[in-house]
Amino acid sequence: GLAASLLCRVGCVAVGVVLAALRTHRVLQEDDVEPLRAWLFYWVIWALWLFVIEGVLGLFVTLPRLLPFYYETKFVCLSLLVFSRAKYAQYFYERFLYPTFSEYIEVIDALAARTGSHLTTYASRVRVRAREVVAQEVAAVLRVRRSESESHESQYRSPRS
Repeated sequence: GLAASLLCRVGCVAVGVVLAALRTHRVLQEDDVEPLRAWLFYWVIWALWLFVIEGVLGLFVTLPRLLPFYYETKFVCLSLLVFSRAKYAQYFYERFLYPTFSEYIEVIDALAARTGSHLTTYASRVRVRAREVVAQEVAAVLRVRRSESESHESQYRSPRS
């Protein structure tokens, strides 16, 4: 039911992100690069899952409604990937992802470069506009304060005789 689904969702974050990050941190301290490679495969799979399954597909359908036991299945998959010390992730990457994406790597790189360029331009425009808005708001506040101060001073000026 609802409680099991909620528990699996929390478990997905605990296992899929927190435990995986801790294990990745541990292998970063080692000199052996093979365990690190395995965890890099894991993070590639996790990123693709988030983007393709939950990001793109999630825009069009509600996954838990479409797939019964979605969170339970996701939890089992993440547990297999993490508790195998990412060996299943390496297998899945080498067997399925690499052959699929290696055909399109140039297209993906070009899209990433173009998207990055557009995002940089957009971020620059947002920064400039934000500065303009903040400057206008600060000027408006200062005008109001100055006006209030002048009004306050004129009320308390002593009449000259």
